[in-house]
Amino acid sequence: MRDASRPLPPLITYGMPGLARNVTLGMPVLHISIGLATKLLKLVRSFAPNATAFTQLLADLRLSFYKYHGETLIGPQVHRLLTCKPPLLPLYHQVCALVQQTRQSSCMDGKLKLTMAPNPVYPQLLELFDLFASAYSLYTAARFLSDAEVEQLCTLCRTFGVQFHTHLPEESITPKLHMLAIHIPAFAREHRTVGLLSEQTGEAMHAQVNRLLRDYAGMGDGPSKYIQAFRALCRMHDPAIPAFEPPGRLCGKCGQPLKGNKPAHARCRAIRAIHTH
Repeated sequence: MRDASRPLPPLITYGMPGLARNVTLGMPVLHISIGLATKLLKLVRSFAPNATAFTQLLADLRLSFYKYHGETLIGPQVHRLLTCKPPLLPLYHQVCALVQQTRQSSCMDGKLKLTMAPNPVYPQLLELFDLFASAYSLYTAARFLSDAEVEQLCTLCRTFGVQFHTHLPEESITPKLHMLAIHIPAFAREHRTVGLLSEQTGEAMHAQVNRLLRDYAGMGDGPSKYIQAFRALCRMHDPAIPAFEPPGRLCGKCGQPLKGNKPAHARCRAIRAIHTH
């Protein structure tokens, strides 16, 4: 269980710690998702009978831990792990399948024998992943949720917290698990959304800044590089500056754009073929 004397990390707030009128601006859903997905994967690894097979499967699924971040995942990996297009199953089903059976040792006729038996922790881990994936799809949605979706999200988050402690009572309740089970439902009830008020937009802009800084790397480390990068960022997001689109190819017969209108130009191609022959 979590040490009660250890304070929880703050939410994204406006104000000073300890003030009664702090305003919660958003939920750190990206960091919550990364932390809990990493924790669940490490639990699967701890129960897997073959650690080498587990590591190889993560590599094949492009879900390997980033060791220089303390063995954790990154945002795109979490999304790939928990979501998929029907009728496919999410990747966590393949990961959990590694713990579907466990080794059992028995002694027969004075000889030690190893056999494979169903692992009771497999359905428990699969249930936790199912609950987490369903909640993830709702609290990361960049839109307002309906009343039914808000209630569904609250139920999923709280059920995940209860089932996690029920199935794995020896595991500690981390601050991110506490936020998922307690704070996200309360935030969703108050604002009717979570995904619209998260840190993911800031993280996306951070990635754009890093990309621009690499583009201007030849300018050295002086302030001019950062000035040019942030000017380019402003040009990308200023609604008064229209996005540049190169001119598209036009049909030589009717003069209309070719892109996205190929069926409409079937007659033009037929006429051109007749004149060619």
